[in-house]
Order: sequence, then structure tokens, then C-alpha cells
Amino acid sequence: DVDGDGVSELWLGAPGYRWGEIPNQYGFGRVMLIDGGAGLDPLADPWGQAALVLEVGTDGGPVVAELGQQLMCTDLDADGRDDLLAVAPLLPVSELANGGGGEGVGFCAVLPGDDVDLLGPPLTMDVRDVEHGIEATSSAPSGGLHRAATVPDIDLDGRGELALIDLQPQPPLGTSAAVHVFLSNETPHPGRFDVGQAS
Repeated sequence: DVDGDGVSELWLGAPGYRWGEIPNQYGFGRVMLIDGGAGLDPLADPWGQAALVLEVGTDGGPVVAELGQQLMCTDLDADGRDDLLAVAPLLPVSELANGGGGEGVGFCAVLPGDDVDLLGPPLTMDVRDVEHGIEATSSAPSGGLHRAATVPDIDLDGRGELALIDLQPQPPLGTSAAVHVFLSNETPHPGRFDVGQAS
């Protein structure tokens, strides 16, 4: 429930969107938010009913990101409104506006619920311009931030914490994984965080 009206929204991802436009590569990815209060017409194009569309724009050339491979809703800032998280595991951090740079791969975009206006006109945003989130620069080069999850309340402040799983290639052995946990009182809202800032 992003707008606090008591009705859940629909948060959908299509990580394979525009798959194959770059030969032998995965999709750019796209996600959409449908206002639960407005309802969904099952006979109409769902993308045309979205209040918010988050995608990888083509300015500066196409970027394979697999945006929407994982989505999550949770109230990170305890304001009573769900915040939206969208993981783009293959997005190069160097592509992010005001990003930390480096060779890292993977971004977890955070859209605070109080920043999402469901009463205004439909909005399309480039994920690279999202102000809040966590980027994978400290673990560069990585296999990408692939998963986000809430974990039990570690610091006993009454709120669960946020965990991100970062895949890290370890040739010739294969791939290892690191779990980065952010305490709820240090959440990536507002601001842009690096996985190396995890608690």
C-alpha cells in the first residue's frame, strides 16, 4: 500500500523486456506500478494502466540491466507507507546518474512511498536517475546485486532490516555470494548507498 489508502498496489516486473535487442544478451528490464484503488481492467493493456513505469532508457545507448528481476515492497522508514524496491542486477554502476562510479554491477532502486504520487498523471522514469538506492561499487567487479530481502529485527527497534545478496565471481572456482545487511535506522532513504556501507 504505497499511498496509505488501505488498498494494495500491484508492482510487476519484466526483466526480459527488450530481450535480444543486443545479440546474446539479456533484457533491459521494465517494471510498473498499478494503483490498487483505481483497479485493473483485465481486458486492457496493463502497461497502459500503470501509474508509474520504471525502465532503462536508451539515452546514451542501450543498457542490459534485467531491471525487475526482483521486486519488493516494505516500509523502510516506518512512515506507514510501503516503499518500492526494484533490483537491476546487471546494471553497470557507471551508468547511474550521480553514481559512485567504479566497475561494480547491480543496483537496487528505492522509491519511497511518500515520493510516489498516484493521483497525478502516469509517470515514466529511467532507473538510472532514481535518487535513492544501493549500488554495488565496493564489491567491484561483481556478478550483480541479485536479491533483496527483509530480515528479522536485529537491533530491536521494532523494524526488520534490509539485506542484499551480491554474487561475486571467483574464477576458476565459480561464484561466491556476500550478504549485505542495512539496519532499518540506516536505510537508503534518503540518499544513495554503496554495499560497502552495510552494517
